[in-house]
Amino acid sequence: MLIEHSTPKVPAHNSAYYRMTGNELLAQLLQKVHSCSIRNGNELENLAFEHSKNKNKTKDYEFNGTNWIQPAPGETNLVLKFMVKKGLFSKKGTHVDFALLTSKDVYLVELKDGCNFDTKKSTGEYEKISKVKDYLEENDPFQRTYHKYIVSWNATKIEEISFKDERAKNENMLMVGKDFAELIDVDYNKVNQLRNGDRIQNEEYVLTEVVKIAIARGIKV
Repeated sequence: MLIEHSTPKVPAHNSAYYRMTGNELLAQLLQKVHSCSIRNGNELENLAFEHSKNKNKTKDYEFNGTNWIQPAPGETNLVLKFMVKKGLFSKKGTHVDFALLTSKDVYLVELKDGCNFDTKKSTGEYEKISKVKDYLEENDPFQRTYHKYIVSWNATKIEEISFKDERAKNENMLMVGKDFAELIDVDYNKVNQLRNGDRIQNEEYVLTEVVKIAIARGIKV
């Protein structure tokens, strides 16, 4: 995913980056990097889903309270964006990034690229996935066992994940990328290789823009 293709919605002079730097060109560049970083998370979800070897895959599934997915014994169904219809237990509705369903177990997953979560985001992620799990497990007519995980794709060990809400750690909810890849049957290294394709072009773009900004400020480079 290329940084130069990012189109931030907020004008650079109204951004926090401009407040911090006072340089509109630099603020715009930082906005683009940040925007691309967010889009990378969406790219990761799609790549993991598309390259999963799971034979039964569904995208954007809306659960309405009655349309339960029940795979046959020995089979699994992988869902990207398992959405719970508004009104079931939330006025606005909600979703989890992934759901892996079998005849006996259901795995609910929030997939994140990085390893660091601030306090507000940590609590929000924990409570969202917990409410979905509790509702589904309580109402599942097939009486399956539900599992909930928050995955840090880039982490290689649990200790690298900084998740401020201790409930997630206490309930063994945190998972590293390789374990998640194994769960949904996708090649972890292949996904990373696909994602690294734009690195060189992104580096060249950022360095070129930084040089332009420096020259505009009268800094010798």
